[in-house]
Amino acid sequence: AQTHYITSVNSLLHVTFRYEDATFFDGVHETVMNHNIEDPFFLFWAPHIVHAPLEVPQNYLDKFNFMAPTDKPGHERQTYHAMVNFADACVGNITSLYKSKGMWDNMVIVFSTDNGGPIYGNGSAGANNYPLKGGKMNNWEGGIRGNSFVSGGLVPPQLRGTKYEGLVTVWDWYATFCKFAGVDPTDHRAALANLPPIDSHDMTAVILGTNMTSPRTEIPIGTEPRQSNISNAPLCSSYSPTKTYEDPRIDGDEAPPLPTTGKCTTVSAIIVDEGENGMWKLLTGDVQQDVYTGPHYPNSTTNMISQNFNHHCYLGCLFNIKDDPLEKNDVAAENPSKVKELLAKIEAYESTAFNPHRGTTNPASCQKALGEYGGFWGPFLP
Repeated sequence: AQTHYITSVNSLLHVTFRYEDATFFDGVHETVMNHNIEDPFFLFWAPHIVHAPLEVPQNYLDKFNFMAPTDKPGHERQTYHAMVNFADACVGNITSLYKSKGMWDNMVIVFSTDNGGPIYGNGSAGANNYPLKGGKMNNWEGGIRGNSFVSGGLVPPQLRGTKYEGLVTVWDWYATFCKFAGVDPTDHRAALANLPPIDSHDMTAVILGTNMTSPRTEIPIGTEPRQSNISNAPLCSSYSPTKTYEDPRIDGDEAPPLPTTGKCTTVSAIIVDEGENGMWKLLTGDVQQDVYTGPHYPNSTTNMISQNFNHHCYLGCLFNIKDDPLEKNDVAAENPSKVKELLAKIEAYESTAFNPHRGTTNPASCQKALGEYGGFWGPFLP
């Protein structure tokens, strides 16, 4: 493993910090190196890149100097690509280690993003979801259709290199990994508290090729509380107006202010897979980032505040994303019964949506992190 550092300088401080994801990589490398291959193995590795803040060791940034002449002045696209390259190198090195230790042939690896790339802030976040519409913080396909792949020796040869078109969510990996491990995924404590069962489907049959029909047929799509005309949405005033972290260097990652009047929902859309009859997606309310980016976004000519492009869906913009993944053709007017059907499903999900009081911000958390814990979050209540 290489050692990577970034130097932070201001008028009072000159400190060399270890690049966080290099530290994560070293931990993963050590764990794999020390593993007895006769024992079961499960590893969850969550790199903090590719994500703001846009920082990467200089030697990786230099690989993409060819982008500089056409990039924005802050080199956001170049830095974003370099971060992807750093993550790719880490995954590649661990993959080689699995193979050298004889672990690969009896292994399943899942690689997944958790959302689309951020295109907000006039390109200051560095990402691109071309050719899809929109990006992170909104429910167009560019914001929620995340990249993912499954690999490892247990994947049947005939499935390697193929593309799967069924519905799979990040939270389906919970039930899937439980099945591989022979563990019951049921949340029995939640059941005793009369809470709904987990929303996670076992995808092992799909991965192993024994049944290519996804057990998931619906995805309710959430959002931060947004004003809504959904009949059973709670009052906006019932939500806790907790402030969230935002990166001051990036314009557009801020959650919009909570409306003070009317009704608000945290379930604003749904996707329903009906097989040969279509994969239907219904969006409701105002949906920002109604815009497409080019293949080389952001660049030196970028001048676009994506959150200014609003699409007013109110009670229904309908797309068949099986045939129209770019969401160019709203077919709600031609399919009123389908809109009514999917809207009823959204309302059913809204009726069980969790709406807790999330408390208020507490300066003591930052004071503890910056002081006693040396830059890390930790317990802060007295």
